[in-house]
This record gives sequence, C-alpha cells and structure tokens, in this order.
Amino acid sequence: MQYIANSDYEDRDTEPLILKVGDEVDVGEADRTWPGWVWAKNATGCDGYVPVEFLQKLAGTRHKVIEDFDPCVLTLRRGDVLESLRQIHGWHWCKNSHGEQGWVAGYLLRPVGEPGVAQG
Repeated sequence: MQYIANSDYEDRDTEPLILKVGDEVDVGEADRTWPGWVWAKNATGCDGYVPVEFLQKLAGTRHKVIEDFDPCVLTLRRGDVLESLRQIHGWHWCKNSHGEQGWVAGYLLRPVGEPGVAQG
C-alpha cells in the first residue's frame, strides 16, 4: 500500500540494535506507546526496541532472535511517497522512491488518496 509522509522526520540513533537469527538478547520492559515492541540489549551493549514476535523466550530475560531485525528508520520529508512492505504494531517497513528501506511510525503516514492528501 502507498502512503504519503505527513511530516518531516529524522532518527538520531547512532548505535542501533541490529539482530540476526540466532543472536541472544536480554529483554526488558515492553513499550507503553507501541505495544508489541520490547526493549532488548545484546552482548555488546547495543539496545533498542524490537517487535516481540522476532524473539523466542529462553530463560529469565534471555531471548533468541528468530527473525533478522534491521532497526533502520527512514528519514522523511513531508510529501515523500512510500510503499509499506510490512506493518508491525503501528510501524511500517517502507521503501521510498530512492529504493531505501526502513521503519516509519504509522502516525507519520497517510494513505495515498485519503481526502486532503495531495497526490503527485
């Protein structure tokens, strides 16, 4: 489905949590704003939110990664047209017109064709 960015947005995470299948992480609190995302930390100390379905519980707070996770968040400019390739708990994995892919929070998007949204 195609969307239009309704605002500018730029992420500033300098040490994102990149996960590969088989990695193990410690899981902390669930995100209150985005249910279905949990705080995770890897062995090198990188941390960030991860969709809970990407993880399998081991023991205690330890979890194994069962699906690769790329934490890239797309930089947006108002009016950018994006294609949503996957949606998870209020976030969309999108591709922009330059072929770049990353996460975009749903509140930053409006479906193409929605009243009040200019189409290019």
